[in-house]
Amino acid sequence: MKRPILPLLLLALTLVPASPAAAQRLAKGKSVIWAGLNGNDAQLVGPFASDITYRGSEVGLHLAYSYFLSDAWTAVVSGGFDVGSDVVTPPGGGGKLQQTSNSWNVRLGFDRYAFINDGVAIYAGPGLLFWRGHAEGDGYGDPDFDRAWPGVQQIAFNGRLGMYARFAAHYALFGHIGQVIGHNHADDGSGEHNWWSNHFEGSVGVAIDLSVGSSDVERSASTSPKEALVFPRHPSHALGRLGKAAARTYQRAAAAESPRCGWHDPR
Repeated sequence: MKRPILPLLLLALTLVPASPAAAQRLAKGKSVIWAGLNGNDAQLVGPFASDITYRGSEVGLHLAYSYFLSDAWTAVVSGGFDVGSDVVTPPGGGGKLQQTSNSWNVRLGFDRYAFINDGVAIYAGPGLLFWRGHAEGDGYGDPDFDRAWPGVQQIAFNGRLGMYARFAAHYALFGHIGQVIGHNHADDGSGEHNWWSNHFEGSVGVAIDLSVGSSDVERSASTSPKEALVFPRHPSHALGRLGKAAARTYQRAAAAESPRCGWHDPR
């Protein structure tokens, strides 16, 4: 005896477990923490503050916290530390000459988000950056060089452009590149050194969504039980209801084809 094929297929689909609903778009009231690798050009001076300035490439850790002031704007506080190393081996097998550097930074700023969809967004914004670092020499055989060199302080404007892309409900990959335009100052017993500089910096890492935003609460409160029934929040919910309807259709068809079994649907 033939059975209706479509109701059977729909019934089988109801056996597939429903997947959890995706997290809502980042919105007002939500908080995000960020952790990743950072690359930066350090602004440094030689053994004395009056010496020539130079740049040293550094890599390190980037940490940040952002809070959504609205559905589009966030306030951001971030910081981190970086280290660098430059080793030269002179010809003839002499000893190595090494210059190392380390620095730390703090940034306060804002970002404006443009969402491509609920899980992907482009963001850009300005910030005020405070940076401090210094270099150190080793292997020169001169006490004026084999020591910590004068520290440099930098106050800068930092504009950046980045991307946020979710790979799980509350986890995302991020990357940004920024321009740093700042004023640098070094001071020791030999004198003072002041100069302007500009360079690029960037970070890449993982962002974690910490909280439920007010938009989620408002959306949940504004949805009546009837609306929730008619418009399920996840496709798997609609699929389950469709499967139940298919099961009832199958039962009615089976009863019509086998009247002697004594089964009937009172509905």
